[in-house]
Amino acid sequence: RVARNVLPIGNMRFVCLLLLSFPLAWGQEHLDTWRSVADRLIRTPPESYPFNWGEGVQQIGLMKIAERTQTAAYVDYMERWTQLYTARDLNSLLDIKPPARTNRPGYCGYWSPATAILYLNKVRPRPEYRTLVEGTAAFIRKGAERSPEGALGHWMGSHQLWVDTLYMACPILARYGRAASQPRLINEAVRQLDVYASRCQDPATGLFVFTAASLLRRP
Repeated sequence: RVARNVLPIGNMRFVCLLLLSFPLAWGQEHLDTWRSVADRLIRTPPESYPFNWGEGVQQIGLMKIAERTQTAAYVDYMERWTQLYTARDLNSLLDIKPPARTNRPGYCGYWSPATAILYLNKVRPRPEYRTLVEGTAAFIRKGAERSPEGALGHWMGSHQLWVDTLYMACPILARYGRAASQPRLINEAVRQLDVYASRCQDPATGLFVFTAASLLRRP
């Protein structure tokens, strides 16, 4: 049975929203907006942003505008933020090391920062960046909770499919799969889209419901 649910935006950071406001509009007007938001971001302490989904999306946006404008200061900031976490234990960052530090162990929101770090590693490769990305992709593929048909759960014990899990999982699986010449990761990203569509997509409208109840099994 499908359970409809809507999460409030709440206190989602203004900068995160603006960095995603014009994903396809690269005219000069929009480029100037992106740049002004990125300039505002890098004036804030990187320590302000934890290792979580919203911050990961934010840093992905920063790396995309850095790619577009070739602005080294944006990459410098991303590197400072990343180095706050690369020295930490990955199992702790992903909250998969007992005892869990939250009530959502293995939460998919902790996967998003690895996508941003993958972008960083492309332009400033370092072994510790690759290790974090590689470890996150490995956990998604082999350790995360799944439904009987293989759909990724939102966290260990959630027993639900949340459609935004796709955004946390598929970019890192597909992009790291390509970077590391591991087609099985790309195939896994495609598989997740297929399975989620079969469970969460309304055939009449083509729209996805946000959550779907599911009996999930541990790996």
